[in-house]
Amino acid sequence: MVIETLSNEELETQEKLMLVVYYLGMADRHQLSKLLNLSVYTIDQAISKLNKKNKEEKHFISLSAPFNRGPKMYQLGPAGWDWVMGWLEEDRKYYERSDAQKRHYRGMTDILVRLLAAMGREEAFNNLRFYNTNDATELFLYPWQVAYGEEWEDRKFRQEKCKGMPKPDFFIENGKEGWWGEFDTRSEGPNRIKGKVRQYYRAFNQLGERSRSRKPIVWVTTSDSRVRDMKSWLEDIKKEPEFQDMKNPPPDMFFFVEGEETRFFLGQKYDACSSTSPLTKATTCSLKHSYA
Repeated sequence: MVIETLSNEELETQEKLMLVVYYLGMADRHQLSKLLNLSVYTIDQAISKLNKKNKEEKHFISLSAPFNRGPKMYQLGPAGWDWVMGWLEEDRKYYERSDAQKRHYRGMTDILVRLLAAMGREEAFNNLRFYNTNDATELFLYPWQVAYGEEWEDRKFRQEKCKGMPKPDFFIENGKEGWWGEFDTRSEGPNRIKGKVRQYYRAFNQLGERSRSRKPIVWVTTSDSRVRDMKSWLEDIKKEPEFQDMKNPPPDMFFFVEGEETRFFLGQKYDACSSTSPLTKATTCSLKHSYA
């Protein structure tokens, strides 16, 4: 995982760089500088040296910045991917991230950068865990893996059971607390966001109250107006007949403008009904159902 890689003193800079970009999917030079605690110049030189090793298949591929603002983004090239697969002893097929996903990856990586800066490296290395989409999804689906046992090993069976299941963008643990995370760039309309919320509601309806996957969902987006819209869409879903008589409690959901989520993850709770107001009471205002 990312934190384990950053704290591993036995890894060389180039090795850490490839592993971190693999786990994050995409990052810019300033983000990598902050995460690896190295100068931007050192990051640039490490990437340049790696790319000179193989002129046909690059270790890193660069893309322009989202909306042409800020530094360019990096993702692994085929040579870098092959090295990581060898290091992890895995055999996942290489694929390039879409150019349209740059803003999404930058936003998710910024969440980790802010947390690392706020906590300090020593505390973060001891208490923080950050899982990418692939690993977060596997964690979320673990209860189903246990429930179905050997059947889960069958690829077709697993794909069928996973249809309509949420795929969290990331999962964060700080000590004993954990949260599923969704980063929203405002590129998706109300129906897509509502669809994701329904996926979580349906999945949580299958999860017993003591299930390890019953963690709050934190939505991080780009503006106050988007936060208000997303809360409104959630209220619409809460009124839908399908969710009026759930067998198990629905998830708690919290909404923040990017940058505001850091204090929440550090334990300084915000009012879930107002993305900018810290709580004055000891309890959290979660967006649960009120059943008559």
